[in-house]
Amino acid sequence: MFAPFLIAGIVLYSFVASAKQFIKGWTFKINKIQIDTTKTAELMLEGVAIKINLIFTNPSAFEVKIKSLELKTYFQNKILSSSVSTNVIEIKAKSNTSIILPTTILFKNIISNRKEIINELLDGKLTIQVVANINSNYGEIKINESKLIEL
Repeated sequence: MFAPFLIAGIVLYSFVASAKQFIKGWTFKINKIQIDTTKTAELMLEGVAIKINLIFTNPSAFEVKIKSLELKTYFQNKILSSSVSTNVIEIKAKSNTSIILPTTILFKNIISNRKEIINELLDGKLTIQVVANINSNYGEIKINESKLIEL
């Protein structure tokens, strides 16, 4: 009589335990940031288009669906760009997946440090901070990393 409840309880417990392990184990890392030369050429002198390549590691036995991704880039604590993706991205179980997010740094949005940013970009040594909020079917994860833009 209690067997079905016991089995249901064990299944539920194992699911919750696996979900907690999953949330602790999944990671997003910035692989690289590159200038999108084609898109930048289209912008003329208005800004720089960049592609941010994220690597998502899913060590669990569950597929993950990324529902939305909000991305902001900063230089010396001043915002450079902001973008949002609401495309659903499916990450297979026990896999690594690469996600490329485009964003544009518009020069008109850079009030201070404009000359410093452009000089560092031209010298190939601009490091930006990337902050992302990722919303999935298992909860949220945040990224806060600094990375050199590769030319």
